[in-house]
Amino acid sequence: EITYFMVHFSIVSVGDDWKQAIKTSSSPYMKFTVQYKLTQCDGHFTGPGCNFCETNYFTKLCNKYCVPVVGNYTCNNTTGDKICVNNKAGLNCDRCKIGFVGADCDSALIPLL
Repeated sequence: EITYFMVHFSIVSVGDDWKQAIKTSSSPYMKFTVQYKLTQCDGHFTGPGCNFCETNYFTKLCNKYCVPVVGNYTCNNTTGDKICVNNKAGLNCDRCKIGFVGADCDSALIPLL
C-alpha cells in the first residue's frame, strides 16, 4: 500500500537570528528542513541566538552575577570575579589594602624608622 501526501512549502526571508534544523525520517523520501526563531532564552542568556549573557552576568553558563561598584571594583568579563581598584581589598573590595588608609584608601602609611 502506498500513501501519498502533499506538503505545502513557503519561502520567506529570515534573519540571522533564525536557526535551522534538518530532520530525516526512516524513509528515504522524507527529508525536510525546519527554520525556527527562538523567542525566549533560557537562564540569563540573551541575544538573537541566545548566545550572550544578560548585563552583569558572566561565565559560559551566564550564572555568575556581578555589578561593578565605581571606586571599589570592576567585574572580570570572563569569570565575573570582582577586581578591586583604588587600593581596595576584601571579598567585596570594601576595605583598604594593607599599607593604605583613608575614606578612599588613597593615603599610604609611612613606616616609622
